[in-house]
Amino acid sequence: QITAPPAGQSVTEGGSVTLSVAASGTPAPAYQWRLNGAVIPGATGAALTVDDFQFDNQGSYSVVASNSAGFATSPSAFLALDVPAQLGPVSKSGDGPFQMQLTGTARQNYVIQSTTNLTFTNTVWTSLIVTSSFSGVLDFQDAGATNSPRFYRAVKQ
Repeated sequence: QITAPPAGQSVTEGGSVTLSVAASGTPAPAYQWRLNGAVIPGATGAALTVDDFQFDNQGSYSVVASNSAGFATSPSAFLALDVPAQLGPVSKSGDGPFQMQLTGTARQNYVIQSTTNLTFTNTVWTSLIVTSSFSGVLDFQDAGATNSPRFYRAVKQ
């Protein structure tokens, strides 16, 4: 039985992350970690450390605990590459909506905000949408945009 499943998190590029699991059983269980359902060779402890985290390491990690009495599979923990949020490319054609793309951390919630007055002391930001994307890439349209200057930002939530 899995008593403490691994927890998902975001990891900076080149960083190190450790996932851990706890399981009970008699005899004591053995462990096998998986990434997106595929066995990770040599990953057979109660903890899994991923050094030099890169985009290819991003995904759903789970672990199977097993002994002679049977096996239990943990819930998946998603490890995401933590990248700075970026808005772009930007386009507006005719009277159509203003279109942009948010690129950021997968499964991270963002608030997309806009303002028409960009000053250092009195800028008021209006929240347009709270969103997240499984992949970290999201297309966005602002149908309320006019031809007057408008500034945007994405804030992690």
